[in-house]
Amino acid sequence: MLITEEFHKIALEKHRRRLREAKAIVDHKPPILHVGNFSRFSKLKDDVMTFVERNKTNAELLVHLNEIFRTRGATDSFRTTETALAASNLPIRLRELHKIEMENMEMGKRILCTQGELDTWQDPTKLRKPKKRRPAKFLVPHGILKKYSQLKLPEDHKKLKLVLRPMVWLELEVKNIRPLGRIAVQLYTEAAPGVVLEFIKLCREEKNQKLEFVRLFPSLWLEGTLRLSDKSLVSKPLEYDKRALDHGKYAGILSLSLDHLKYHKKGLFYFAISFKPLGVLNGKRVGFGRVVEGLKSLKSIEVYGTKNGKLTKEIVVSKCVVDVK
Repeated sequence: MLITEEFHKIALEKHRRRLREAKAIVDHKPPILHVGNFSRFSKLKDDVMTFVERNKTNAELLVHLNEIFRTRGATDSFRTTETALAASNLPIRLRELHKIEMENMEMGKRILCTQGELDTWQDPTKLRKPKKRRPAKFLVPHGILKKYSQLKLPEDHKKLKLVLRPMVWLELEVKNIRPLGRIAVQLYTEAAPGVVLEFIKLCREEKNQKLEFVRLFPSLWLEGTLRLSDKSLVSKPLEYDKRALDHGKYAGILSLSLDHLKYHKKGLFYFAISFKPLGVLNGKRVGFGRVVEGLKSLKSIEVYGTKNGKLTKEIVVSKCVVDVK
């Protein structure tokens, strides 16, 4: 079929008509915008009222400030009536307090005038006073002293106690920081005579710098060293007795280990002070003294130790004396 020029014109006209009558599938028209959303016509009235109230408040504030500056704080100087103060309940409380005092006075008078219905025939000035509690009597450890049969002990009870149970006082402190308190150590001469003698000499000469604490195990013990002289009895074969003290009965027991005897010959004496009763040490360590006063001060030292025994602060003995009473 031959395409003539007329047929071509008719097809082109139909194509143009379809293009004019075509409708888009997607709505590409712009949205309708309300002018009120941008101009805030509905809120203009509220804004105007707020602005007016604020200006009014500012004007009143300026007027009051001007009055204060002009009158130097004495505003409303033409006032004729005083300002009414709030009622206080102080007078009521004072009256109640006075009433209670009067009632107490009346009760005191009645108590002073009372008399007992039962006559006990006792003169209060002759009533027995409570007796002071005497310390436990010192018992001589005859079982341990049998080996010292040739030794002449003093017959006086006080002198015998000074020989067998001497007491020393040690004042402890954290070096250059604060004092920790004072402890009283009762020494047992029959347990280790040479060691007790060294402690007595140390405290009598007040050479506390020879005493040094090297390790501390919390809830266990505090380890210390004592520098010995060349003529010390501890440097010689040490005499000791393990039966003098029970480690499981007391806290604060001073003891020495037989394994450290080899170091004693080098001028150092190792000892330990327990923080609690340690019954497992019976038969293993020699107890030669115990803390009888100041256990709280001894307990306060535990915070300066670590698990491996290293001291976090240096603990020293600032003063040491012998109790001669």
